[in-house]
Amino acid sequence: MFFNTGIIGFPLRHSLSPLLHNFFIYHAEVNGGYCCFEVSKADNLPKTLSFLIESGFVGVNVTLPYKTDIMRYIDITDSAASEIGAVNTLLFDDSGILGLNTDVFGIEKTFKYHGISCLGKDILVLGAGGSTKALLYYLKSQSYKSLTIVNRTPVKGEEMLAHFGLNKCRVKDIDSLKKYNEYDIIINTTSMGLDGGRFLDMSNIKCREFAFDFQYSVNLTPFLKEYYKQDIICSDGLMMLIYQGAESFSRWAENIFVTKQLNIEKELEILKKKLRRAV
Repeated sequence: MFFNTGIIGFPLRHSLSPLLHNFFIYHAEVNGGYCCFEVSKADNLPKTLSFLIESGFVGVNVTLPYKTDIMRYIDITDSAASEIGAVNTLLFDDSGILGLNTDVFGIEKTFKYHGISCLGKDILVLGAGGSTKALLYYLKSQSYKSLTIVNRTPVKGEEMLAHFGLNKCRVKDIDSLKKYNEYDIIINTTSMGLDGGRFLDMSNIKCREFAFDFQYSVNLTPFLKEYYKQDIICSDGLMMLIYQGAESFSRWAENIFVTKQLNIEKELEILKKKLRRAV
């Protein structure tokens, strides 16, 4: 059986997923490949899924803007995807289409890789968009001290907190960043800054332990530039990308009985360098 997988989204010209997954395929010594399927509108999703299934694909990733739209065509979703309301991995088998969310796994592994615990910590989250949901799902299981969300539209953050049933939380607007404050962990889930626009002024907000940016870049992201000179741990989203991809790959491989285990830790530094050069 060929191990053919890919990614659905639009646009995909800058996606690192083909490089990432073809690296996995090579090191797992399976016969297959990973390719992009640009879908220009949601109405074309059913036709694309039918083609993939008929062509014998074992599964695909799903990225923007279809992580939510794709759910109407899925037979079963895992608990994380159901609560988050977004899917980033599809698994095709005899029982139908299974929808998963492996972004949560990528977030969890990033924290563990850097040795960061949320226990008793004051946490600041920037943004309340789609990617924030996976983070809040993860934080729901963590014993933090306090959680603050800063967003241009505070009501959006309040709705998210209510959806996940999170407590010890508060939501502030962007102007709150003008006042001095300190947090143990600061996480940027926004897309601000990388496309030539300015990032938020974080000069009044001190980070005591861990600055985590969901974005990644060949150099420091605008968010991390504020914190990398401080004596704290900084991480962009590249680790998260690798680990969520590894979890997707493992689920596909498990489903078709690929026997060689993927040793991510052994290849991690090589893979990070390859991806960083391709950003």
